Amino acid sequence: MTALTKDRKTEYREGVELEHKVAASTKIYAGSLVALNESGYAVPAADTASLRFVGVAREQVDNSLGTNGDKSVAVRKTGLHRFAASGMAITDIGKPAFIFDDQTVAKSGVTNWIACGTIAEFISAGEVGVNISGAAAAQSDADCATADAATQTASYVQADVQSIATLANALKTDHNDLLAKLRAARILAG
Repeated sequence: MTALTKDRKTEYREGVELEHKVAASTKIYAGSLVALNESGYAVPAADTASLRFVGVAREQVDNSLGTNGDKSVAVRKTGLHRFAASGMAITDIGKPAFIFDDQTVAKSGVTNWIACGTIAEFISAGEVGVNISGAAAAQSDADCATADAATQTASYVQADVQSIATLANALKTDHNDLLAKLRAARILAG
């Protein structure tokens, strides 16, 4: 593709609701958190590696007997939604919410850190309002934090390897110097 050289009519819509094709043998309940699997098909959200959060199901879709994409689910991409939670406090407002399962969010205690938005409302320790509008940015931030941690770890490992190499070279030099002195003193045959 080449860059534009004249105006272009770009189609536009709000993108508040979009449809996603549902994975084979899958049932998605209305009001549940929805994610896409590695193949790009909608599944109930869970704390599972490689899932990407896409929104909240507007309807129940039962593709239990179907193959990938036989049915689609309408998913709301924005707004404030109430979800079950565990151990929340009013001080958690403004913090990222992560998927625990298709109806529960957490601020910690998850394995894969799949962001689904920002905690915007404290209702109780077991229920919060989550603004899902910033979920993609939150997930991107979480991915960046993971990538930064990996980069930092690699940097530390590289520094350690360099330190070990420097130490090994110093030991080799000391060893060779000691051998030369022992030979010069005729303690060691050369």
